[in-house]
Amino acid sequence: SPSLGSAFSVIGKMFGIGASAFVDNQAAFMFKSYLILFILAIIFSTKVYDNLQIFFYNQFKMKTVYTTWAVYIIMLIICIAFIVGGTYHSFLYFAF
Repeated sequence: SPSLGSAFSVIGKMFGIGASAFVDNQAAFMFKSYLILFILAIIFSTKVYDNLQIFFYNQFKMKTVYTTWAVYIIMLIICIAFIVGGTYHSFLYFAF
């Protein structure tokens, strides 16, 4: 920040003090863009995933190992796609 006052202004807006809205357009766009990842993160961070994994293992025995690996590989590909899609930078010296 260029000054101490603007630094405190930014910190205040982070907590909703002096902000024009609770959610701005950029935050809403990011939430919509990553909604699927948010849902998957919630599911995989709870006991629901463990219960599903146990259920499928009991039903299909050895096929579950292959299915688990397939799910992990698909999740890896999706994460890499989101990382690559969100990190575009033009050539640094193009502006000069």
